[in-house]
Amino acid sequence: MSFRYNDISIVPYRNDSIKVNQNHPKYPLHQTIWVPMMPVYDVRSRRYYQLPINCPFSRFRDFKLQRPAPPKGTLTVTAVGKYENNWCNKLDNGDAVAFKNFLKNKGWDIAIEHYDEAVTPNDFLAAGGTSDILYHSGHGSEDGTFPLYPVNKLLSWKDFYVLSRTKIFFMMTCYVLRINDWGRILRNGAHHVFGYNLPSGDITDNDIVKEFLGKCYGEGGIAPKKLLDAWEFVNTSHEEPWTIISHSENRDDYMIGVALGLTKDVRGLNDIIRITSTGTDIIQFKEPTTEAISAYYDVSVEQEKLNFVNLAEGLTSGFPEFKENKFFKAKTFTDGQANIYVYPSGAMIYEGVRNRNKFKGTSDDAIKIAEQFVRLKGGGLPDDAFLSEVIPQEEKDATSNINKVTGYIVIFKHKIDGLEIDGVAGDSIKVLIDNNGGSYMFRVWRDIKSKKLKVGKPPVDSKAAILAAENYYHQIMKTTQPPVLQNEKMVYFSKSFKEVQTNLPLAWKVTLSGRNIFVDAQTGNILSTPKS
Repeated sequence: MSFRYNDISIVPYRNDSIKVNQNHPKYPLHQTIWVPMMPVYDVRSRRYYQLPINCPFSRFRDFKLQRPAPPKGTLTVTAVGKYENNWCNKLDNGDAVAFKNFLKNKGWDIAIEHYDEAVTPNDFLAAGGTSDILYHSGHGSEDGTFPLYPVNKLLSWKDFYVLSRTKIFFMMTCYVLRINDWGRILRNGAHHVFGYNLPSGDITDNDIVKEFLGKCYGEGGIAPKKLLDAWEFVNTSHEEPWTIISHSENRDDYMIGVALGLTKDVRGLNDIIRITSTGTDIIQFKEPTTEAISAYYDVSVEQEKLNFVNLAEGLTSGFPEFKENKFFKAKTFTDGQANIYVYPSGAMIYEGVRNRNKFKGTSDDAIKIAEQFVRLKGGGLPDDAFLSEVIPQEEKDATSNINKVTGYIVIFKHKIDGLEIDGVAGDSIKVLIDNNGGSYMFRVWRDIKSKKLKVGKPPVDSKAAILAAENYYHQIMKTTQPPVLQNEKMVYFSKSFKEVQTNLPLAWKVTLSGRNIFVDAQTGNILSTPKS
C-alpha cells in the first residue's frame, strides 16, 4: 500500500523512524518516503495501519518534504569519581560509561572521553566546538559549581561560555541546576541542559540514563518520547529531583537521529526557561511521627491484581497487545503515542502525551481530575488510599523569574494503623495532571495479606538511624555539601516498583537535604538501595 503526492510516494512501514530514498529505480527524481504507521482497528477488530495523528505527512494538501534527522552525532563524556587527597567523596560514575556505551552502539562517534584526573577545563571548551552532546558526571554544589580532581579546583557555567556546536548538555551532579545562570551557556544555539536541583544519587543514575535513552530511542518498539518528556517521566518514576534548562522554542526536540530530531536552533537568552519537578509550594498532607512506637506488626503483602489489557484499552487507542521488552525488563504496549510498561513486580507505568502549556486550573482542580482519572482509567482508587502530596510542575522564565505551573503530580499512598507505607519509588499511585488530563501514571500497590502484632520498641532508635542515614548519604550522593537533617519518622518500608515484595519491614525514614533514606528499624541496615 502506498500513496502518491506529485513526485512523492508515501509508503507505510512498521518502524520507528522516517527514511528518504532519493534513488527511486523507476523515477530518478521521484522521492519515496517510508513513514511509520500506527495500528488501529475497525469494528470487526481487524488490524490495519494509518498515519499517526501528529505525523507531518498526515495531510497531503499541506505536504512539505521534511528530511529525517541525521542518524548519529558526536559525544564527549567526562566523569570525576575520585579526587586528589580524597578532598571529595569517591563516586562510581558508571552512568557516564553507560551513556557512552549506549550511543556508541547506535553509531555515535566519541570526540573526548576523560575520567578523574584526566578531566580538565579544556575538555569542556573543546567539546563545545566538537560534540553534539556533552555529558559530565561527578559532584556538585548549591552555588552551581562542581569540582575536578585537583584539590579545590572548581568550575562553573562560565567555563562553558561558548557552546558553538553542542546542542544537549547533561550535568549529572547534585544541586548545580538550581542556579539559573547555567542557562547562559545556551545563548549560541545550544538547546538544553539536563540535571538536578537537589542531591541526586550515584546509584540510581545508571538506570536513569539507560531508561532515558531507551525512551528517547523507542527501544523494544515503544513510541519514542521527546527529550523533555523522557527526562521528566524517568526521573518521576525513580523519584529524582530533575531539572531542565532550555530554550522554550526547543521543547519539542526528539533525540538526534530519532523522528524529526532537534528543532531549529535559537540564539540569545530571551526564551530561556527552567523546568523543575520540585515546585516552590509542595502541598503535604502527611502527619510526621518522630517517636519510636511501642508496638508494631509483621506485615505480609501481595501485589494487587489488575487487568492490564483492560487498563490499556482505557488509557490508549487500539487493541492492546503487550510484548516482552528486554531493554526495559517489562511487558510494554504502545499505540504510537502513549506507552505502558508492566513490570514483573506487578507495577505499571503509563506515559502519555505531555502538555507544557500553563495549567488551566488550581491544585484542587488537579486533585479532582486525578481522583477521577485513577477511578475511571487507572485501575480504581484503593479503599485504603489517602492523598499524600500535590507537587506543582513548574516552568520558570530564567530571566524574569516568573513561574508558570504546567501541571501537578498528585500522589496517593496508604497506611497501616497510622504508619505510612513508604519507600524509594515504592507503594504509591502518582498521576501527572496537565491540560491533557492524566498524561502520566505510576502505580505500585501491595495489598495487606496479614498482620502479626509485635509488642515492644524496635532495636534501632532514631539516633542510630540518623547516623546510618548520614553515612549512607555521604557514600552515594553527588554533592560536596554536608547533609541537613529535616525529619525522621517511622514507616513500613516499600521496595521499588522493579522488585517483588512479600513483607513490609518497619523502618526509619530519615530526610536529609530533601532526600529520603530508609533504615531498617530491626537491623540498622539501609533499605533505600534500589535494585535494577
